[in-house]
Formats: sequence, C-alpha cells, structure tokens
Amino acid sequence: MKEPVSTQFGVPSPHEIRQAAEVEINQRDLYLAESHRPVPYGVLDPRLGISKNSDTCATCGQHMP
Repeated sequence: MKEPVSTQFGVPSPHEIRQAAEVEINQRDLYLAESHRPVPYGVLDPRLGISKNSDTCATCGQHMP
C-alpha cells in the first residue's frame, strides 16, 4: 500500500453550502403508503435529518450514535 503524498483541505463555496442545506418541501403526505418510508420532499424527508437509529441521513450518510 502506498503512503499518501499530500493532503488538501478546502472550504465549500457559499453555493455548495446552500445546496446541501436546503430541501424544497412540496409534498403534504408524511409516509409512502406501501413502504411506510418518509415521502421524498415531504416534512420527514431523510435529507433533513433522521429520527431513528436504524436510518441513514441522506445528506451526510451518518447514523445516530
């Protein structure tokens, strides 16, 4: 295995931050009837964060501890 030669860090642009920080809510239903999963673009959209330990955040890919 090769060792890394360098590491580069950066700050996201204001546009990138806004893209990651907003989700348009345009659905009034909370859950999909057939799967009982949150409706995309609804108030429980997983991109807004999660409330169950078993779910994965759609924005950052993290789980609750």
